[in-house]
Amino acid sequence: KMSACGRHLQKRRTTWQKIILPASPVCIRHFLQLKSPGTVLPIFLQDVCSYSELSAMEQRYNIAEMLVDKRIYTEIMDKTGASSAIISRVSRVLSANDSVLRALLEAEKAADDQN
Repeated sequence: KMSACGRHLQKRRTTWQKIILPASPVCIRHFLQLKSPGTVLPIFLQDVCSYSELSAMEQRYNIAEMLVDKRIYTEIMDKTGASSAIISRVSRVLSANDSVLRALLEAEKAADDQN
């Protein structure tokens, strides 16, 4: 059975095809074909991303968690070192109707609530 997040990601695949960068669709296709994401995904990301890019993704995910928890910008800035511009960008992403990040966080929260 596919999770709610998986269904949401499936809907987004057509949107991904519209990404401006020409190499992105191939990269995304390979990303989705990883056989054991739990073990292969970190290695794949290290292969294609710099340490700073991985750190930026982690920081943005942490910011999203804090925004979902209704933390204020100044607290988020203090805890993450992120600028208000980055926090604002993450907030806009979470506000979008088709936000994959929000779907992931909601699925995680729902799973936590069931346990």
